[in-house]
Amino acid sequence: MFSANVDSRIYDSEDEQDYNNINLSAGHIWKGEANQFQFNFNLQKYQLANNNYRDMFGITGTWSKQLSKRSVMKFFVGANDLAYDDQSWKDATLSNVGASYIYAGEGGWRPLYFISAFAGTENPKTAGILANGQVDRVFHGGNLGIQLSPTSDIKLTPAITYQRSEYKGRDWIYNIKRRDDFAMFNVNMEWMVAPSWTVLANYSFTDIGSNIELYEYDRQQAMLGLRYNFQ
Repeated sequence: MFSANVDSRIYDSEDEQDYNNINLSAGHIWKGEANQFQFNFNLQKYQLANNNYRDMFGITGTWSKQLSKRSVMKFFVGANDLAYDDQSWKDATLSNVGASYIYAGEGGWRPLYFISAFAGTENPKTAGILANGQVDRVFHGGNLGIQLSPTSDIKLTPAITYQRSEYKGRDWIYNIKRRDDFAMFNVNMEWMVAPSWTVLANYSFTDIGSNIELYEYDRQQAMLGLRYNFQ
């Protein structure tokens, strides 16, 4: 199993925020009667303003358990190595575990309900004042949403996500331990307009709260795209 994805964004008046996100994944799936195991190697290259910003290499494992004809339980674990080109103090190992539950409901729009919970750590490779206060953290959160199919060609997926991050070291400016709350509302639409061609639309609202005002912000984003699936 192999997949590749490139996500690029160009801003009209904020050139320094332009980015390319290149993802490669290779792995294998083992299928049983009621169980499925998946193991992947993942590689990501993130470029900001046409310069290399961060490389990530990781492994993920997922166990899917068929509970009934309508429900599936998934358990996942992952470990990633993060390497920054110009800010080596951010280099870290990111590890996470989690579980999700998916239920296929009844109805004309074929609702697919999903809920998940996760937790993890980010550990800097080299301890220091900056790394301890802005990298070294534990986090946990969850996700809740529903996928709807008004027609056989259209899928709508509204979802909410929450994550709490607690940093282990004191912020080097404010001398307190940073604590962030990430909340996002997201609506995604996929419309298959022809075989292999899909129109993509997305809206998201993100709110970041923190006990340090410097790190607080909110953001709204809208996206329209076109995807071609090679078969």
